[in-house]
Amino acid sequence: MRPHVAAGGRRRWGTALAVATGILVLSLVPSPAADPAVGIGPTDKAAHALGYAVLGAAGLRAVALDPRLGQRWTRGPGLTAALGTVALAVVVVLAVAAFGGGIELLQRPVPGRSFEVADALANTVGATAGVGWWTSHHRPEGRSPGGGRARSDAGR
Repeated sequence: MRPHVAAGGRRRWGTALAVATGILVLSLVPSPAADPAVGIGPTDKAAHALGYAVLGAAGLRAVALDPRLGQRWTRGPGLTAALGTVALAVVVVLAVAAFGGGIELLQRPVPGRSFEVADALANTVGATAGVGWWTSHHRPEGRSPGGGRARSDAGR
């Protein structure tokens, strides 16, 4: 493998791992206040959705551009590549949602934290949005939505 391609792959996976680690750490730190109003409401759910959107996009980018994993799914003519991209996106959303669900379960014994179905739902919505955003900005075989050549993330 060419050194610059290997380095780009490490950066892609490193980004996804760093985002996942950040979410894990922030989610398992005891809440500074036991005030029931803290962490409840639209701001909390928006923060969940945003964090998991970033994780979904970073995760799909890492998997889709990995020659051993995603590029095998997204190669081929027209419909084959499109179906492979959709299947890969669904797998990443499910994986990110499972990660979020696992964190919700781990929060039960943490002071000031609790398991909330609404948080898990916000995580899943965010992961879906992030994966959708990345998919809409990256086409199989480097094609942009207009049919021209898209910017390549291969070395990043």
